[in-house]
Amino acid sequence: KYADEEEDKSKEQASFIRVHGKTDEITAAGYLMNLKDDELTISKAPQAIRTARYQINAFVEWLNAKHRGVALHRINSAVASEFYKYLKNQKKAYATIQHYIARLRFVFNDAMIKYEDSPLKPNNPFATLRLRKVIEKVDGHKRKAYENEVLQRFLFESNKSNHLNKWQLFQRFATYYFLIVTGWRVNDILRLKWENIDLQQRIIKHTHRKTKNKRLQTELGITDLMGEILLDLKELQQFAPDNRKGFVFPLYTGNAETSYGNLIQHFARLRKKWNLDEHDKLGQQKTYTYTIHSFRGTVITRLTQAGYQEARINYLVGHAPTNTETKHYLDLKAEDTLPLIEHME
Repeated sequence: KYADEEEDKSKEQASFIRVHGKTDEITAAGYLMNLKDDELTISKAPQAIRTARYQINAFVEWLNAKHRGVALHRINSAVASEFYKYLKNQKKAYATIQHYIARLRFVFNDAMIKYEDSPLKPNNPFATLRLRKVIEKVDGHKRKAYENEVLQRFLFESNKSNHLNKWQLFQRFATYYFLIVTGWRVNDILRLKWENIDLQQRIIKHTHRKTKNKRLQTELGITDLMGEILLDLKELQQFAPDNRKGFVFPLYTGNAETSYGNLIQHFARLRKKWNLDEHDKLGQQKTYTYTIHSFRGTVITRLTQAGYQEARINYLVGHAPTNTETKHYLDLKAEDTLPLIEHME
């Protein structure tokens, strides 16, 4: 029985077009297993290709166990959600699940392009899948502000690695720099594009999405130091992988969602290395005293202590206006953010 199952599995992967009447139906497992290396990832790095292979093979194994022989165009959002729940039940890390979902989103995008004219054109079930991280609330949990010494250590450690090239290291350093001086959310930084940056006018135009008004458009002034960092990033783009979407911080992949996972993993390693979390008497982790969001709290705390106006701080970090006067009558511009950024620098 086992030999017959293995033989059926190999036939399904080798010959992945099944004929039903007059319609060619492509099996999902067959399509995924016959993908070439250059179709798996934007990056050409061997490590990225091996990781993509591993992630896709895991999805194929799950498909063969739960939906054996299912057609490519029949993979819908319900199947995607089922696979997401399976990964969570396997107790995989949140960043790891993000890698799986982002990779499969890329693959199904390519499938949609490849079978554009087919009557059985597949949809992208992973395009609308939203990953929600459930954080267990602990009594006394509080995102504390970082001390200046810890901020300097983050900048120093971001430039140290044995397996990243010069462009990747400087990109990670620049990401931490933006976290420290602007107080932006991580996703706001990772979604920043070159088309929104005017180095001649020294202005960054950006739309913050997670606000009460859904979308908040702000302008950020570029200081001398920030301008030098952005120019260096621009020059080092020649060493970057194919960044088709024009992100300033693609962080190895050219995708903002996967970049988030890379950054969170690095931050978690440093937090554990420096023992920044609170522990109980037995050494068990009690609560995350510091999170990646603590950079945002640090900026707001430091600028408030320095006596800057609340409306200007909210404008810098991308908070929605708190009252009618600020929302409708206060006209803030890019140059109003320069003193705040220089203070954090």
